[in-house]
Amino acid sequence: MTDSAIERLRASKDASERKEITNGRADGRRWAKTKAEYAELRRLAEFDKDSVELDPVNALKNAIDPADEMTSSEVWEYCFGDPEPALSNLWIASFIGGAVEYFEQVRRQL
Repeated sequence: MTDSAIERLRASKDASERKEITNGRADGRRWAKTKAEYAELRRLAEFDKDSVELDPVNALKNAIDPADEMTSSEVWEYCFGDPEPALSNLWIASFIGGAVEYFEQVRRQL
């Protein structure tokens, strides 16, 4: 590949990742405001940031369903409104980040 192609793809990758982060965070905040329960948000806030980044799918599932009573599809439907979303780990980690950010802002008022 030529240097210009690599630069173009790198710029495209950066833009794509920024969009996933922005959209994931916004959706996470919206979910925290409109659907999430206190205990779910507390559990999300207690997760180590590194573990969320390594495995955001399991972090979210464990926070929503710690007793493992729901299918993954049910968890995704509850969080994203879609039982089979095509979301990247980066987007899901950003969703968690947005939800936790909102929770931390309002936690003292609860």
